[in-house]
Amino acid sequence: MQAQAVEQTFIETALSLGFDLAAIAPISLPEKDTTAFKDFVAEGRHGTMEYLARNLELRLDPRSLMHDAKSALVLGSFYRTPESDAALKHARVKIARYAHTGEYHDLLRERGRKLGRALKQKLPGLRCRFCIDTAPLAERVLGRLAGLGFQGKNTNLIHPGRGSFFFISVLLIGQELKPGVPALDRCGSCRICIDACPTGALTEYKIDARKCISYLTIERRSPMPDELRPHVQGWMFGCDVCQEVCPYNRTASYGAGWPSPDPGVVRLMESASEESLEDARANTPLGRPPLDLLKQSLQIAKESLDYLSEKI
Repeated sequence: MQAQAVEQTFIETALSLGFDLAAIAPISLPEKDTTAFKDFVAEGRHGTMEYLARNLELRLDPRSLMHDAKSALVLGSFYRTPESDAALKHARVKIARYAHTGEYHDLLRERGRKLGRALKQKLPGLRCRFCIDTAPLAERVLGRLAGLGFQGKNTNLIHPGRGSFFFISVLLIGQELKPGVPALDRCGSCRICIDACPTGALTEYKIDARKCISYLTIERRSPMPDELRPHVQGWMFGCDVCQEVCPYNRTASYGAGWPSPDPGVVRLMESASEESLEDARANTPLGRPPLDLLKQSLQIAKESLDYLSEKI
């Protein structure tokens, strides 16, 4: 099989099995990217996410996950749906779109298993390993190198035609493949995301997780700092502000076959009541933080809306 045909086999197979984006990346990360990530940790911008520091060297070399990996198939799965947009429009408190459905790790792993089986049938002897965000992998960098999108000033990977509301997963491959063309930065002079960030977590191409609403409502295991509480703008789990304001997300791009929001999550956003928390936590990403911290985030989100209305 000719080289180009092999690469097309990987890409076309992935797209046929439900992935929305697929492109080939080299396995080595540029020095500027490894330096940027080391600086992120050295400056303490990772907050209490100690696993980032602990797995730093692993994260900077994909071969730490598969020693004979020679290429990477980078995959995008859009999680935005018309139903999730509608749920947020009518919400009293807000939950980031990625957490509206059931446990997305399970959904992506199932797609990855099907992809691995299909490719091994077409390419006998193929060695590969499917990775999602639970693995120490610089998936956004690999996505940029593959040409899947560019890394914006909000640090997200942005597809120039379809926006940034997508999960990134990676299939490490034990075969040398021709990579795609790295995506060029298309932010230009735009800084809408930086100016819109409610807590000032963003500077150009950098994020301070300690101020990020997503970190504060999901990762942090201690009370939210008092000075940040009034500024969460009703977000009780995660935050989509820097994506919502991005010009590349003005035209909605919805995922192929991505599930509709979990009814429990929708009820929680509509009711903003503690009674709705248990149903919303079952089999969704909301089960990640301890219940007491989730209750605190719910209360802070409601109080922040009062603060916002007073300002207006």
